[in-house]
Amino acid sequence: MPLHKEKNSIYTSDIYADPLSSIESLLHQMKDKRVVLYGAGKNGKRLLNVLKKNGLVVSEICDKEKANQVLDGYCIVSVADMLSHIDENTRVIITPFEGRAIVQEFNENKYIELRDKLYHIESYRYSDRTMEEEGLCV
Repeated sequence: MPLHKEKNSIYTSDIYADPLSSIESLLHQMKDKRVVLYGAGKNGKRLLNVLKKNGLVVSEICDKEKANQVLDGYCIVSVADMLSHIDENTRVIITPFEGRAIVQEFNENKYIELRDKLYHIESYRYSDRTMEEEGLCV
């Protein structure tokens, strides 16, 4: 298996996260997919609101440090719970700015269920200015 699919992918040996260069690209690629957000921090909350505003349904939110807490009506699930729900139609979006460490952890733990299902958003896309310019401010 190649080390990466695209030039801007987060490089790893087996599991990698493809970049989503814009919110529009995210909305297009995630249409008709089961979407899981990995990360329930500031970026996760912001992305959840943007996705809801644009009609994209998030199936679940996963955060290893916030499992069993509630975020905007979602019970945050553990990594083990998330992995047990992964199917061919599932796509996981890593929301923290530094996704490389998360992808590395997924590789170290051999979470092969996530292979070809991970995405990340370039960090500047979370800025208020960018969201406003794209008409996605929440």
